[in-house]
Amino acid sequence: MGLDPKWLPSNGGGGHSWIKGESSFVEVAPGKYLFAVLRDQDETGRAVHSFSSQIHAFNGTTEQIFHGLETMQGTHRVPRPLYPTLVTFDDLNDPSSVRLVDPDHLDVVFGSGVTLNRITLEITNSRITNGELENVLKWIPNYYVAHFDGARYETMSAPNRLANALTSGAFKVP
Repeated sequence: MGLDPKWLPSNGGGGHSWIKGESSFVEVAPGKYLFAVLRDQDETGRAVHSFSSQIHAFNGTTEQIFHGLETMQGTHRVPRPLYPTLVTFDDLNDPSSVRLVDPDHLDVVFGSGVTLNRITLEITNSRITNGELENVLKWIPNYYVAHFDGARYETMSAPNRLANALTSGAFKVP
């Protein structure tokens, strides 16, 4: 089918792509971090919309647009509706302490005066980071087959739905 951009490797089926790498994160205050959750289905759309001003110059088929993205570099703002899911951990040593962070109200979690001005996406030839996330969340390698609440399976009746819905794959894709 040829619709998978090289920067988002194909699974060989021609209709689906996946991401590889680590979640972006920032230390907002000493020992307090904000993490972006990785989701395969969102990443291509986020790139296409964030770089839309440059992409419109290609003015062609989807395949031509993806090819254009492969050669593109630069940094662009992510439109607010396309922000990734943002989370933090009340205790960096406890994956079940994960909680959602409202991008419009970072002060609720991180303190008075803390705001999110923008999220940017950069297309670069730099190497994919590897290991930075594990420096902060040392337990990440232990949760590829278990959810952050320790359960093996996701269930709608879990007391902590967010911790039950997330595994390490939401933060690091080998």
